[in-house]
Amino acid sequence: MTGAPWLTSGRTRRPPRDRFNALLSFVYAMWMNDCRSAIEAAGLDPQIGFLHAVRLGRAALALDLQEEFRAIADRLVLTLINRGQINPDDFDLREGGAVSLQGDARKAVVVA
Repeated sequence: MTGAPWLTSGRTRRPPRDRFNALLSFVYAMWMNDCRSAIEAAGLDPQIGFLHAVRLGRAALALDLQEEFRAIADRLVLTLINRGQINPDDFDLREGGAVSLQGDARKAVVVA
């Protein structure tokens, strides 16, 4: 198998347009929830951030915190691909160009 299924032309989201971006988006969403939970557990308001603009329903402080640890999430994605724990067949290619991670592959990411 060649690396062609993992090629990307840049970051795309909402919806992700390729497998690599779909995997990144899934990991970032999980990381965001963890950051938000930690902020709320510390008694802070996740809506008030410093780096990200304050918008209704947007956890700006959680996004700020997530930035500091983004490299860990990126490394996880690359490790999953390099070890073959996530394969190109683990994705659904939808009409309109959106790509999403299948259920069993999501479980593999959560375990990793």
